[in-house]
Amino acid sequence: MKKVITFFAVLFVMLITHSQNQVEKFEVTPSGINGYVVSEFEKMSADSLYNQVKKWAEYNIRNAEFSKQSEIENEYLKYEIIVPNAISILNGGTNRINWDARLQMIFRFKNEKIRTDIQIIELPPNDQIYGYPFQIVGGGLTWSFFKKKGELKKYTSEAKLEFDNLLNSFPAQIEDFIKNPKKSDW
Repeated sequence: MKKVITFFAVLFVMLITHSQNQVEKFEVTPSGINGYVVSEFEKMSADSLYNQVKKWAEYNIRNAEFSKQSEIENEYLKYEIIVPNAISILNGGTNRINWDARLQMIFRFKNEKIRTDIQIIELPPNDQIYGYPFQIVGGGLTWSFFKKKGELKKYTSEAKLEFDNLLNSFPAQIEDFIKNPKKSDW
């Protein structure tokens, strides 16, 4: 019995550490988003970075106060956002099918660093023509980035790159907002 418990404990620890990798850029993989991104800011305290991200959210997230799901002052912020038309695929000629992205963005703060985690909650259809959610991994008849065996689907590969760029735009926007504050001229 001890061997079974030990096996599952080791397996659990391996799964947690595997899913928590620091990466340079976000990328969607068959198992989800590949890890978290850490942005560095010289000579900035955790509370200053925390306040800057809250300010960025007020400017860039519609109804930021209602989108905020959790907050620990100067340490942690969690938002749930919806990005309209996050995935757009040409379906035979000129007809485009669009899906929104419901994402959870989590920010953790330390002195001189912000850790950004993004999780996909769902990818619902944007229109009534195609009423099925987009999937990360799916079979031949579903809209997805990857086949069931984990191979990238050829007809959605461009949309995957655009979605990866969308995910990476969030830490880039925050970094730009903090490092290049706009000066008011009035």
